[in-house]
Amino acid sequence: MTGDDDATADAPDRSVDDRRRRALVYGGLAALAGTGTAGAWYVSRDDPAPPQEPDDGEPEETGAPDEVDHDGETAPSIVRRYAPDLYFGALEKWYPTDPRPYVVETAAGSVVDGFTALDGYAAAFREAGAPPAPTVFYSVVEAAEGVDALQYWLYSAFDQFAVNFHWHNWELLQVFVERETGEPLLLSASAHSRASPNNEFLEPEIPDGARPGILSEVGSHSSASEVNGLVPTFERLPTADLLSDVTNDVVDVSASLRAPFAYGLPRDEGARLPFVLPELDGVPLHEHPSLSIDRTDLIDERVTVGSWGGLPVPPGDLPLREPGLVLAHPESRLATGEGDGDAAADATYALEPIAPLREAIDDFVGPQLSFEFAVPGFAEDAIASHITSVGVPWEQDRFADPLSDVTDPAHRRRVDGAEPTGLTDRVVGRVRQLRAGTEGALDGVSDAARDAVAGVAGVSLFAPQTELAVRLASEDPTATATRGGAFGFLRVEPGPHLLVVNGPGFAPIAERFVHEGGLVRAGGDGELVAVATEDAGWIRGDGRETGESTGSESSRTTRA
Repeated sequence: MTGDDDATADAPDRSVDDRRRRALVYGGLAALAGTGTAGAWYVSRDDPAPPQEPDDGEPEETGAPDEVDHDGETAPSIVRRYAPDLYFGALEKWYPTDPRPYVVETAAGSVVDGFTALDGYAAAFREAGAPPAPTVFYSVVEAAEGVDALQYWLYSAFDQFAVNFHWHNWELLQVFVERETGEPLLLSASAHSRASPNNEFLEPEIPDGARPGILSEVGSHSSASEVNGLVPTFERLPTADLLSDVTNDVVDVSASLRAPFAYGLPRDEGARLPFVLPELDGVPLHEHPSLSIDRTDLIDERVTVGSWGGLPVPPGDLPLREPGLVLAHPESRLATGEGDGDAAADATYALEPIAPLREAIDDFVGPQLSFEFAVPGFAEDAIASHITSVGVPWEQDRFADPLSDVTDPAHRRRVDGAEPTGLTDRVVGRVRQLRAGTEGALDGVSDAARDAVAGVAGVSLFAPQTELAVRLASEDPTATATRGGAFGFLRVEPGPHLLVVNGPGFAPIAERFVHEGGLVRAGGDGELVAVATEDAGWIRGDGRETGESTGSESSRTTRA
């Protein structure tokens, strides 16, 4: 996600007092982990007001009571009804929690400091051996006439992914419901960036006793809805036995590939995803003198590639994703044990309104982070500004305008009948790896003719051994990861752009293009070809005219 970190100039320095303040945070969080979420909140906050007796003499209703959160407010029954079950990967480090313990008073106001949040959360997790203070925040917003958006906001203290990382992270599930009936119209699971399409499901069937499932990507916390009712896995395309987990429209990525225009969580698809180590001041975060985290507080070394440019070939031994912890609302059948054959929740989360956070927090801050990227430094400077603080949820457009976050035109039409033109401004493509052998695809060669050219061709196109990072460097840079080599960007502004494809062990690919609206396929036909670093070489082309001097020169350097 993107956001501002203008307030970082007013963030506290890492002085002795600051170290002592962080120690106090550790102690408070450790106590929270030891006493339980509810116990800790009732120790630290005023007791809620006692319930008022009805003044009309009528007996109270006997149905299920509304949940009272820790601020004494009531979570509406419709919000509790669709509070999601949350499924995480085994390598996840940062689970949804409450940011208020990390608030620091500065000249810029009450800010959640990235150093404090990362240090404090990591220490509490190590102390308890479990996620501290699991929390989901909610808000209810009118989305259209007769339609409400139930917003479930999830805060994580840090984000570490293959293509970006930053202090703090806010992700969002929106459940659009008919106000009169309470029936769900649409699930929209946050894809981490407005430039990436959300994973959405139109008119889901959520029977009584069930609730939406959210599949959270390791490190990035981008999410997809789980609707097929079986073992929680992300299914991009339907099979004979399983529904797809998305109903996003299918686009022609290239002449040979049609795929749903949805964010590609590389989970359960046989994809191998390389993570990277975040750096600050040229030092990995776990070695930075202003932080007290350990290497074990970051994503596991087994899936982390420290030096992309130093690898001659893409790594082939990265483990695939494995399922991990499950968090659920206390009334979920995963928590109560009422589900027939359902997996049990490992822990429950508190469901709290997000409104009180606006009074307690003015901003989320943290300095710009970086990592080694196998392109020249000037190019990294042009594309790295998306690695930043998440910003404030209630300053995002989707906080007050839920439909601004719906990314499929057909889904938008179903809710309010509109179809904003910005939803069609897309850039799509697919990356394939050129390798020796003819076991891969030979474009333009029929299956019948394959054997005839096998002895001549020598090389063919394969799905990449690992997923790659794709960055769109423009006025508002953004990044995504491929899924099976495919990628897509949404809401691409008109004008010039630089598309950079990079991955560990791959020679980087870069191309410039001008976006004039509509659907643009990278490379002209949607296909980009990557090669291993050891197979790449530099080709320099001189664009100067021969003969007369024109007074200007141009040249181009590429890798092939």
